[in-house]
Amino acid sequence: MPKKEPKGFAWISYETEADQPYITVDSQQRLYLSSGVCKLLGADCPMRLYVGYDHANMRLIVARPDIVRAVDTKPFRFDKRRYGNAKPFIRTLGINRNELPLRFTYAGKDFSDANLPDGSFAFSLAGFKGADDLN
Repeated sequence: MPKKEPKGFAWISYETEADQPYITVDSQQRLYLSSGVCKLLGADCPMRLYVGYDHANMRLIVARPDIVRAVDTKPFRFDKRRYGNAKPFIRTLGINRNELPLRFTYAGKDFSDANLPDGSFAFSLAGFKGADDLN
């Protein structure tokens, strides 16, 4: 048993990493939304999402087009299985196929560090500590 000081009684919630919202860029060059992402966004698949990227903090940013307006940007389509084509994302960022899969975990609504619009959601690259994560 871990050596923590007992602090009385407390319930322990059954939560695993799989329960947390995440987005994966898989080895078949697809974006995959976990069921937690759909719950977070308040929408079911099929759906369309704007996808952006914060290069400084290696964060994937998503937003629903009915909430956020992105001028001259086409949203990504996700099918009923929650998959979308990641090739434009991979090509734009110059990701090597050998680096796949990549997992991005929910970092929270983010409005300050990259001037992101209200209604967008940030997902951090698993294992990466960005400049604003060090504070």
